[in-house]
Amino acid sequence: MNVIISCGICTFLLVALYLPCFAQPSPPANERDRLTPDDLLAGKFTLEGPVHNGYFMPVGSYAAAKHKLFATLIVPETKVWPFGNFPGVSVQIFRSGDRLIPVTRDIIRADNEKNRSNIIFSPGRVWSEPGDKGLSRASFPFTLTHRIWNRSHSGLATFLFDDSVVSPMVFQIVQENSPGVKFDAWGRLPIRLVHEKIDDLERVTAEYEREMGDRLNVRPFEELAAKYGNAGKKVITRWPESENQSVSGLFVDGVLYVRDCQTRFGPYPYCDEMRHGVYSLTKSLGALVAMLCLAQKFGDQVFDLRIKDYVKVSAVHDGWDKVTFADALNMITGVGDAPADSDIVITDSFPPYNQFMAQPSAKEKLAVAFTSKNYPWGPGEIIRYRSMDTFILASAMDGYLKSQEGPAANIWDMVLGEVLRPIGVFHAPMIHTIEPDGSRGIPILGEGFYPTYHDIVKIALLLHNDGRHRNKQLLSTKKLREALYQTEIRGKQLPAGSHISASSYHMSFWHVPIQLQNCRTNVPRMSGWGGNTVLLLSSGIVGFVVQDGGVSRNKPLIAAATLLRPECHKVDPGANF
Repeated sequence: MNVIISCGICTFLLVALYLPCFAQPSPPANERDRLTPDDLLAGKFTLEGPVHNGYFMPVGSYAAAKHKLFATLIVPETKVWPFGNFPGVSVQIFRSGDRLIPVTRDIIRADNEKNRSNIIFSPGRVWSEPGDKGLSRASFPFTLTHRIWNRSHSGLATFLFDDSVVSPMVFQIVQENSPGVKFDAWGRLPIRLVHEKIDDLERVTAEYEREMGDRLNVRPFEELAAKYGNAGKKVITRWPESENQSVSGLFVDGVLYVRDCQTRFGPYPYCDEMRHGVYSLTKSLGALVAMLCLAQKFGDQVFDLRIKDYVKVSAVHDGWDKVTFADALNMITGVGDAPADSDIVITDSFPPYNQFMAQPSAKEKLAVAFTSKNYPWGPGEIIRYRSMDTFILASAMDGYLKSQEGPAANIWDMVLGEVLRPIGVFHAPMIHTIEPDGSRGIPILGEGFYPTYHDIVKIALLLHNDGRHRNKQLLSTKKLREALYQTEIRGKQLPAGSHISASSYHMSFWHVPIQLQNCRTNVPRMSGWGGNTVLLLSSGIVGFVVQDGGVSRNKPLIAAATLLRPECHKVDPGANF
């Protein structure tokens, strides 16, 4: 077993001191000279660093795979990573045409419960090359996740196989959405394939085919110039970029224009499959959607339900007595740990947040969350942004759903079945609590979602379309319009001393006034740590950036998008932003 880690841009001090950094290598030419059969089959690993990502795809002439594949892939745990063990996991995989499809697309927890890393497998490819000694070749993307935090480290893997032989798996990890924890890694693992019947093969295959058929119409970002002429060229020129970006783009007029997924070792060949830890975008893509789904299903009065009626509150004060579901979604519970006389709005840096995140079960997390103090004001008055409140809300929503549908109900399963699958989001990996009895657990919802960029835009489009998809109402229209400031209702203004004091926050959306050339407008924005941003413009455009460093650059993103469609024609000049 050979595993190597390089610093690249690693923040682990001891690793960074001793391990070299690598320049981006050249892409493959017409013949395979990296990840050859000798590299994969030899007893000694010969590569000195990550290769260009193109080597994980067909190189030179190639043909269809020579062998069928219906098996369980078994990956062993490795114990030589300074940042944590590579998880020991197993997953059923099968070949369908030229595709390699994993049966499970959710987070797979490591066999060793003490391992900090878990993994998500995504669909890849199978083929054969003339130099592969009669074997077939497979590759697939995967996402290394964290047991607690919403980090994502994007990897590629490849191996050779036939009906009785499988080579070790060569992998590399060269991209992440993980502010502060960045590394390049590569290695060779002695995997096993156990050939066997695949559970629910027909269902999984049909679901995959439907998923592919429901994909958005994606075109390269550069095609904006051909479609929109000079305006499109200006968008391309002005679109903000940084070395931290994983993927970004604009959805306009039914087409999603995407800047391809980049890594430190070339374009990611499975950009459509790349899953991103999006941190607090989860509050909008997850918690808000769950609330709107409950409202559509049981009535808008669910926003007025009290937290304490569906969660056992252990706080030693009465601050939770009148807190509603809406208060928790709006970050105005009146409970928290920042000094009461402070203008600090984002309070996740205060204890006991890290202690809360470290707890595995819902009971343990809630016990920590309810140690927070009671502010001198009551609920519904002053905003203090606290991700623990979103988890308390998730627990309350789950409790309410169980009260209506029985103990087997789960709030995230409801969202997946009644909202996400109907709009073409068939897999929605979400970090859940780890329960001692092995039960489903509670979705964190303050962070924890791992969507693809297709998933992000599809959910944003559902919100744009009043929560309606193909003539079926999936979300409460009334409450959704309130969230997007399409009614007279507004969220709480941020304190005057805050660096974003002109903004307001409501139902998991940040509302930031933007001065454009001809007007002052408001664009609802989802925001996540590291600069993750989704913008819903009134013209119907969706803009998004997934990145793992820096701040959201809202004005240049909006200014670029409005070159294609004006944003001022729907603005209420009397609106109080």
